[in-house]
Amino acid sequence: RLLLGSEIAERNQAIETDYRAICEVFPAFAEIASIDDFKWARMCVCSRNFGIVVDGLRTSAMVPYADMLNHYRPRETKWSYEASKRAFTITSLQPIASAAQVYDSYGQKCNHRFLLNYGFAIENNREADGFCPNEVPFKMSLEPSDELHDAKQSLWIRDGNLCKMVRVCVSDNDNTALALSCLRVMVANREEFYNLMAMGASRTAPHTVKDIGFPISLRNERAAMAVLLEMVDQKLASYPTSLAEDRAALTDKANAPPFSNTRHALIQVAGEKEVLAHYRQHALVALEMLGLPVGEDATYQAKLRELEVKGTSKWILKYVSDDPRAPLGVCRRLERRKLQHTNLAGGQHTGCEGGGLGRR
Repeated sequence: RLLLGSEIAERNQAIETDYRAICEVFPAFAEIASIDDFKWARMCVCSRNFGIVVDGLRTSAMVPYADMLNHYRPRETKWSYEASKRAFTITSLQPIASAAQVYDSYGQKCNHRFLLNYGFAIENNREADGFCPNEVPFKMSLEPSDELHDAKQSLWIRDGNLCKMVRVCVSDNDNTALALSCLRVMVANREEFYNLMAMGASRTAPHTVKDIGFPISLRNERAAMAVLLEMVDQKLASYPTSLAEDRAALTDKANAPPFSNTRHALIQVAGEKEVLAHYRQHALVALEMLGLPVGEDATYQAKLRELEVKGTSKWILKYVSDDPRAPLGVCRRLERRKLQHTNLAGGQHTGCEGGGLGRR
């Protein structure tokens, strides 16, 4: 129950699917290993294999004793296969006191990887620079009822993926950019989509969805943020507890003692909800800022200062910045240009009518 709503449960189902697929191809496998045996073996390999290069070939190895080292970051040791010694070696990167525990680094990973592969989750899973690698997957797909579904799909599948599972963390990395690109295509109306594809002869034409690393229009970005908010809320609703409840439970050392399965499960789901809470705030702040008049820069800048004072995430502030290269800066510039063209066309039309009335 503690992992209900978490992707860990989905991963367990995926392993069971793999087992059934193997049994369909090779029915005798069911007599060799039960599904519990398969899960045990699969997790042994996932949790204990080392990726190495031997004679120029990248492979994996099971290394007894080396796989007993506990995880610690920043790393204190490094491991590799040394061809000259024909051996797997672990080398210290700093002095290690006599009788002190020797640690390994399992790498910079999301807690779901730690929990699934190694059986633990890290309470404060942050790097030295403050970055948290915890992630949440979002399933991005086109709406079948969209009148532009077939046209959009021609762009959507160019990277070979009909359904895109995009893992995002609290950052503005490539995965975050891909998630925004997907959302922009998903909500694009006819004018926006065909204007985008009309760039076909230019170097800036999108070859895949990933290439749409820029806002299409203010309307489109607002619609994308609305869908993002809906997706986040749906994920949050799938958990039986809230982030506040998880945090309160983690303070109860009697019911969630250190190193217990209960505590590790709570850490995992709380980490997912922290990422979701970030993107919920991102969507809400973006929608508010997108609703401000594009001609009132002073109002916009005052709101930005208010967000800074509130301690809003630097990633959200970067997204809503009025910098003309920032996403919402681009949206405001595009909308102003659109309004100028509309006003210019209207002014010319009115001028002709006014002139005619004057001559009479």
